Amino acid sequence: MKALASIFLLNLILPSLAFSVIGGQPVLMDDKLEKMTLLLVAQQPDNQYFAHCSAVPLSKRVLLTAAHCFDTHSRDLFVKRAHEDSLSRKIKDWRVLPGWPADDLADIAIAVLDGDLPDDTIFSEIDFEAISIKKSSVIISGFGKTSGRMGAKDDEGILRQAKAPILAKLKDGQGYSINQYEGLGICHGDSGGPIFIKNPDEKFFLVGISHSVAGVPLGSEMDFNSCIGIGKYSSVQYFKDWIQSSHLELLKLHDLQLNP
Repeated sequence: MKALASIFLLNLILPSLAFSVIGGQPVLMDDKLEKMTLLLVAQQPDNQYFAHCSAVPLSKRVLLTAAHCFDTHSRDLFVKRAHEDSLSRKIKDWRVLPGWPADDLADIAIAVLDGDLPDDTIFSEIDFEAISIKKSSVIISGFGKTSGRMGAKDDEGILRQAKAPILAKLKDGQGYSINQYEGLGICHGDSGGPIFIKNPDEKFFLVGISHSVAGVPLGSEMDFNSCIGIGKYSSVQYFKDWIQSSHLELLKLHDLQLNP
């Protein structure tokens, strides 16, 4: 694993094909969000590695991410936290939400790892009974790029956070749109990352998984920014039954316990 760690530390990570937080701030190592957000690193057939997607931990070996992160471009997917130097665990099995890709908001996948996440990892709480999307903004965290402009530097792989305003409920609550016209929101590499609401006592509740952005031209076609416009995330509340049953199915199939 030392070779993989060296590749990662030398920043030889290629651009991601997935959707980083724009207008955000780097997450500090002692921040709760560092313990609640994961990076998926993809290995290509030519043994190149790149920051592919973001994810959120549900238990010591199970995570949620976006369905489109399991595409034909990637082979092996490794999982790490921001503070870790090595790629010591890999995804060994996963399930994609039925309906994807015909239903774009069914862009959720659940995956099991071949090794435990660090002991201080915080697993996301989804209080389906108590949470309702009434607040005007959500908290986003992810490892994506800071700009969707053509030719922008490849700065994905760094964990950032931002707050973005909610615009509307989509498809009877399957997802929500967020306003990214002010330069705050998700970008390439943030796909699969968590969307949180934080209550007054600083507790984070997972409400969604980052999905995509509909970018808009900024004055001219040459100034197109694919991460400025309307962002979308899939609702974990709407798909709660599938998430919970698939979580238990993967634990049972791989003879694992729920956070022993």
